[in-house]
Amino acid sequence: MEENFTLLLPSFNAYDFFSNPSNIMKYIPLFKNISQISENNFIVNVGWILNVKFNVERILAKNRIIYIVSRNEQPKLSGKLDHLFEPLQGNNKLTKVKIVFYYNGPLERLVKIESRRFYNKIKNVLYQNNEEEVSDTEFNNIINEMKTILSGVIKSDEEFDILVNKAVIESVNSEIVLIIGSDKNGIKFLFNKGNLVKEKGEMNNIKSGMKFVMKKKE
Repeated sequence: MEENFTLLLPSFNAYDFFSNPSNIMKYIPLFKNISQISENNFIVNVGWILNVKFNVERILAKNRIIYIVSRNEQPKLSGKLDHLFEPLQGNNKLTKVKIVFYYNGPLERLVKIESRRFYNKIKNVLYQNNEEEVSDTEFNNIINEMKTILSGVIKSDEEFDILVNKAVIESVNSEIVLIIGSDKNGIKFLFNKGNLVKEKGEMNNIKSGMKFVMKKKE
């Protein structure tokens, strides 16, 4: 995943913001807590479908911040989050930011979608120009207008990963809703144009054996 955007911030302010991993956690509800074990090493606890801890190493350089993510136990994962900052020529109050994200592990596609959502949210917050999200009422209306295209039972974490990948692909041409659990109290995801637009419910409640329904806007 690669993201490029411009922030209404001087480069040193943008650098300071992204160099503090706690700032990232504010906007990603999957991150439950973070512990600093040395100057540039952290342990992050993620409460998702799997409750896991992983190691994060921070590398600080001029106009660049890198986070190396790793977990050697099962489920194994690895990742790299690279930030590059460049003052916009002719305007020292604007900063061009380039972010390159690599991840290898469970739920790869969903992790990358969540990361893109996070950086879009950060852009809006730092610009103080928040985009309106889909309201719960709008979400329910969207679901009511959709037709079921797939249903079944999630038998494993790998099957959930495949299911999310299918929802993402299907959403390129039409809005897709994925419901895990009961229609009223389940966990719901809205995908559109290959992106996760809205989620409702606690993702860490998802487990094997739960029913699912995938709906598509006709």
